[in-house]
Amino acid sequence: STPSGERWCYANVAGYFCFGNGNTRMQYLNGVSGYATDLNATYTNQTRYCVPFADRLVIADVYDQDTSARNPWLMRWSKNGDPTDWTDTSAGWNEFMDSEEPIMGLGVYGDNLVVFRKTFFHLGSRSGQSTSPITFSSNVYGVGNCAPYSIIHAAGTVMWVGVDNFYMMNGSSATAIGDPVRKKFFDIVSDDDVEKVFGTNNIR
Repeated sequence: STPSGERWCYANVAGYFCFGNGNTRMQYLNGVSGYATDLNATYTNQTRYCVPFADRLVIADVYDQDTSARNPWLMRWSKNGDPTDWTDTSAGWNEFMDSEEPIMGLGVYGDNLVVFRKTFFHLGSRSGQSTSPITFSSNVYGVGNCAPYSIIHAAGTVMWVGVDNFYMMNGSSATAIGDPVRKKFFDIVSDDDVEKVFGTNNIR
């Protein structure tokens, strides 16, 4: 399951500052009027996770108008260069129905997109095709993400908390980086509370 609490997701795409909280429609900051405007009334409702990738806004765990409910396996991407347009031929979606595990967050490093599940992740990249811009080349099993809001983008990679350690992407695989604190952390923090862990990037 995903965390019961919500945290804002946000992304800068093509000059649009886009944000959402998992409960309402995503919005973007309108630099002309100076206030927030709905990003899209149909396709970006209740978005839990978002990242900029391939000049698009990529969102996941989002309201599915076909089922009139949140779909935790659904990922969408916007038109190239326009996060307000979700019907263009360069926009699209993918439904990850290969596991009951919901999407547990999105990460980007270099030219790669990571779609996290609890015990594994999907590794995506640019396809070079405008009508199908994102391709998923592999699934990496054994390491997943149990704390969606622990995801940090820093030092040219992405880091997060898994079920047994802290990890970072290294090439096409995940490398454990938490051994000095792992045992103490998981002794203190319960499995339920691990899902609520927040991450932040302290550059000092």
